[in-house]
Amino acid sequence: MDKVRRGVLFTAGITGMMMVVLVFALVIYNNAINSRERTSEVGVIDRVNDIELSIKKSLKDIFDLEANINVTVDGKNVIFNEELPNDEDDDFRDAMDNFKAYLELEFKENPKGKINATKITDKLPLTIKPNSITYTHPEGFGGKEINIIPEEFNFNAYELDFNTKGQSSGNLNQDEGHICSSGSSCIQLIIKTNSNLKFNESVDMGVNNKLILDIGGGTIVIKIQNPGILIIENNAGKVEVKSKVYLNKFDNKRISISYPENIIEVDLSSLNIFKRGTVDIAY
Repeated sequence: MDKVRRGVLFTAGITGMMMVVLVFALVIYNNAINSRERTSEVGVIDRVNDIELSIKKSLKDIFDLEANINVTVDGKNVIFNEELPNDEDDDFRDAMDNFKAYLELEFKENPKGKINATKITDKLPLTIKPNSITYTHPEGFGGKEINIIPEEFNFNAYELDFNTKGQSSGNLNQDEGHICSSGSSCIQLIIKTNSNLKFNESVDMGVNNKLILDIGGGTIVIKIQNPGILIIENNAGKVEVKSKVYLNKFDNKRISISYPENIIEVDLSSLNIFKRGTVDIAY
């Protein structure tokens, strides 16, 4: 009961912080819109931009505080750390739903603010840009499966490290494996448990591969499908999964990880302004 009470209070506190940020933006906006001077339109547009930035900051803060996923960009590599299953899914959804309700109550018109929370909270997909690789939870955020889904072979390697949290680590068996030495779909796969190397080979990721790792009294199944789709299924106890994606970098473009596109809408119909956007989680 105390844990539930602390969780409720923590979520309420986070929602309160989000509200404070937006209240300041709303006050600034209302001060600008009340001016009768034509020259104030530029100022109003600036305030709309401020509101959009405030929404983005709030959505990033909710992720950082509640999603229990650590995302980092290391040079031209991206690393995701997440427990599987992730027990923080309900707290994340509650914080996101509370923020959505507050936002859409306070910004009902001129400007009208909206977020597509379901697009985030259902499977919590995160997109690596500019490579267009998606890290997601196909069975629902909080479930026992993680997928990493590229659109093409624009990455150099996958590295997985499973922290077994005290569970014994057994054999790694290739149920279906295709070792290779060359070709665009011949990509390195590294698998570790508790930082100890279990597998380090180049495999043909244009065909199906399946490896089974014994953990405690269960297994972790690692599948690869064309074009390099990585599927991690945890049929053991809770583990922490470190997933590292080695990327092909595009012309020195900045690497970023973001929510799905068009999850934010800000509509100021009186000035014919309509904006859509997403939120960078890490870069």
